Amino acid sequence: MHGLRPHPSLPVGASQTWYDVTSVPRVERPHLDYLAEADACIVGGGLSGLTLARELAKRGWAVVVLEADRIASGASGRHGGFVLPGFAQDQAEIEKRVGFEQAKALYDLSRAGVDYVRHTIEDTRMPGVALQPGVLHLVREANRVDEFRAKSEQFIRRYGPGPLFWSQERVREAVNSSRYKAGLYDGSGFHIHALNYSLGLAADAARRGVRIFEQTPATGFDMRSIRRIVLTPQGAVRCNRIILCSAASLASAVYPRVAGAFLPILTHIGVTEPLGSALPEAIRFRGALIDTRNVGDYFRLLEDGRLLWGAGVSIRERQPKALRKAIAKAIAGAFPQLKGTAVEFAWSGTMAYAPHRMPVIAEVERDIFVASGFGGHGLNTTAMAATILAETLAHHGKRHHLFARYGLQPRYGALGRIAARLNFWQFRRRDRMAGGGER
Repeated sequence: MHGLRPHPSLPVGASQTWYDVTSVPRVERPHLDYLAEADACIVGGGLSGLTLARELAKRGWAVVVLEADRIASGASGRHGGFVLPGFAQDQAEIEKRVGFEQAKALYDLSRAGVDYVRHTIEDTRMPGVALQPGVLHLVREANRVDEFRAKSEQFIRRYGPGPLFWSQERVREAVNSSRYKAGLYDGSGFHIHALNYSLGLAADAARRGVRIFEQTPATGFDMRSIRRIVLTPQGAVRCNRIILCSAASLASAVYPRVAGAFLPILTHIGVTEPLGSALPEAIRFRGALIDTRNVGDYFRLLEDGRLLWGAGVSIRERQPKALRKAIAKAIAGAFPQLKGTAVEFAWSGTMAYAPHRMPVIAEVERDIFVASGFGGHGLNTTAMAATILAETLAHHGKRHHLFARYGLQPRYGALGRIAARLNFWQFRRRDRMAGGGER
C-alpha cells in the first residue's frame, strides 16, 4: 500500500482524491506534435480506451491513444472501484426489450468483463490495485424482502450463478446497521483501487507498443481520403480506424452525433479519516456494499482503515466542502456509531449515461466506432466493450451487434438535461416512498 503523499499534477479544476495520494507513480506522457501513423486511433485515455489499445496491440495493431488531459483524469480514475456483472439497466427490463436469449447473452458478456479485469490484474501482477472479493447488495425496504428473495431465486434458475439471498440476521453479522433488512451476495464481484488499475492498463499497453499522448485533445476528423485523419492542436494521426471512447468529455463540435447522445452525470465520492477500531465494529464485510435503491449509496473499507462512500449522482457540480458535509451525514444515517466522522477527501467524476442506461458499442459510420455510456455499470462493461470491439476490428467479429438495440439516441441538448433531472427526482421519490421517507 502506498502512503499518502501530495499529488504532483492534477487535471485543471479537479479536487484531490484518495486515489491520487495513494497511486503508484505516474508516467509523464508527451503531447502529440507531429503526424503519427497508426492502424487505429483511440480518442480517450480511460478504461475502455486503454483496454482496447491493449487488446489491439496484442493482435499486432499499431495503436495511438489521444487523451485530452491525463490518463484516467475523468471518471476512470475517480469512481468507486466496483467490479460486478450486470448493467445499470435492470436485467428484467433488458429482457423485455430484446428477449430472454439475447438478454442472457448480454449478461454473460458482462460476466466475461468481470473475469477480464480479474485476470488482467493477476496476469500483469498489477501493483497497488488491492483486489478485494465479494459484493453485497443491501435491501432497505422491509416490505420488499420477499420480492428480493424471489428475484434472486428466479435469476439463478434462468441466468445461472447470481446473487444469493441473505437474511437480515446474516446481513447484520457483516454490517452493523439496523437500516438494512436483507441482502444479495455476489461472490463473483470485487473492488479495486480505481486509478491504479487504469495506470496499470496504460503501462501494459505501452509495453506492447501503444503510443499514448496526454494533453492532446481530438479537434476534428478528416474523412476525405482512404485513410482517416484525426486532428489535434499541434499534430494529427493518420489511421484506418477511429474509436471514440470519451463521450463524457468529447467536444460537441468534434463529433456532435456522439457527444449529443450521452448525458454527463456526476458521481460523488468521499473518503473518511482513518477510523481505527470504530470501523470494523460498524462494518465487518471487506467487499463492496451497494444500496439497492435507484439512487442508493455504495461504500467499502479501504486498506488504510478508511471508509469510501459514494453518495449518489447528480447533473450539477457540487463543491468539495458541501460534499464532505453531505457524505458525513449519509454515513451517520446508516451507521449512527460513526456520527462525527470527518470526511477527509471528497470529489466527483463525470460519467457518460445513455438514455437507455446501457453501453453503446457500435460502428457509427464507416471506420468510426464508439464505445461509451458506461456510467452506472461498474468496470465490467469497459472491459467487455473493449474485447468485443477488438474482436470486431481485428477478426470481423459480430458480437457488437448484440447491442444494436442500444445505439445512439439524441438527448436534445438542454431538454435532455431537464429530462434527466426529472428522472432523478422520480427515482428519489420512489426511494423515499419505498423506504418510508428515509433518505
